[in-house]
Amino acid sequence: MRRRGRVGVRTRSGRGTGVSRRLAVLVALSLLPVLGTAADPDSDGDGMPDAADNCLLLPNPDQRDVNSDGIGDRCDADFDDDGMVGLDDWLVFARAFGTQRGDLGYDRLADLNADGGIGIPDYLGFAQAFGGEPGPSGLACATPPHDGSQPCPAIGPSPYGVYPDCVPPAIPIESQAWWREDASPIDGDGTPLSGFRHVHVGVCAPNARANDGGGVVVTGVRDLVAVVLLHNNPGAVEWVSMKFEAADLSRGDVYVREQHESRWRVQDERCDGGGESCVTFAEPLTCPERSQCRFEIPMRIDFDTCAHAGLCEFETRANLEAIAPRGDRQYSTNNAQVFVAGPDPTNYRSTPGPIGQGWYTGLAYANSRLKNYADLFAGRLDLSVPVVSGSVDLVVSHREACVNEPPECSPRSALYLDPDAHHDNPGTALYDVAGNFSGTVALDTTTLANGRHALVLSTWENSALGANVGLLKLFIDVEN
Repeated sequence: MRRRGRVGVRTRSGRGTGVSRRLAVLVALSLLPVLGTAADPDSDGDGMPDAADNCLLLPNPDQRDVNSDGIGDRCDADFDDDGMVGLDDWLVFARAFGTQRGDLGYDRLADLNADGGIGIPDYLGFAQAFGGEPGPSGLACATPPHDGSQPCPAIGPSPYGVYPDCVPPAIPIESQAWWREDASPIDGDGTPLSGFRHVHVGVCAPNARANDGGGVVVTGVRDLVAVVLLHNNPGAVEWVSMKFEAADLSRGDVYVREQHESRWRVQDERCDGGGESCVTFAEPLTCPERSQCRFEIPMRIDFDTCAHAGLCEFETRANLEAIAPRGDRQYSTNNAQVFVAGPDPTNYRSTPGPIGQGWYTGLAYANSRLKNYADLFAGRLDLSVPVVSGSVDLVVSHREACVNEPPECSPRSALYLDPDAHHDNPGTALYDVAGNFSGTVALDTTTLANGRHALVLSTWENSALGANVGLLKLFIDVEN
């Protein structure tokens, strides 16, 4: 059965509101004529083929469906999932009317147009649907009326693609966490680069192209794929999560499942790692030493769980535990900046530049960021990788290495082109300097062959415990 959002009386400092007052407004509104829909019975013109469109008669290009019942929110006012839009649904809507995201009484199901507030447009949509069935939906799994026992559509491919082959406007972002015990290679494993034990996390993320989204805006529930690559790592991946910074879980559901389950379960509490989406493994993912292993893990995230509209930091994390010899913990966090639809947008970061983080027991974080990466796209939404030529300025930031650590901890910042650490090829250095470096560096792309190149930023912590490194990997396409 569909889970209802929390409902109640909205209160704000300096004024009170009640259900009765909102009901009075709604009764008055009920005297207004209900607007009809003049949609093509074969297509609503939203760019989705009918067979794949979860709301056939009303355009909803985002296909938002917060409860995964196969009927798009735009045409689903059946909040109690009984197959009809009736009095019980009206009571849910009336309680939520006039609220916005973050208010106690806000109910995402009643926000039919997904603008972050429940107002007149939602009322008109509800009034039009009252007394009828929800939908219609073009998805076969949504008919007969979906009972919520299985996701519709089932867990499957992400519309954003699978890293590194992303579907525009999603972009490929990879983070890596490296660790080398006592700053020395694993015995018998060759030169220093391959001596690092490390974990990669890649994702095709709908990263914003500007502080106002730049045409890339997210809302509702979406499926993504987290790609985890283990190299030379004796630890075990126990869970993979997706989350937001400063999440407010009163605004959305948490999606959890075991690796081989065919559907997501919904809960109120955050899952492992504070995530709003978690996949856990009954048999943790492992990889033999001196080997590399790739895992593709379907995820489901409700973008409305961000605590505010605007730029939100969207994190994908792989957690490794029980790392020999001390039973340490390591994780890599991939931070995209997504623009969430809604009223009064505020930005968590000053720019939509992606971040790569590495964390290890005893040393905490090392962060690498390319702050102006989104600017390299020059507004083009048909690309997943920016096309560049001539001289390109890169605004970089390396942070948190050796912060609050003993004096013997020494930070280092670097950016290399096209490295291949698995085969001990460091690539070409654009810079490699001591300390936590932030600034602007020029990349002369005329020195590079045309085609795709990798930019790998790394932030190092060298201490008595060992070397902890947080990396960010992004791509550019050179055309000179």
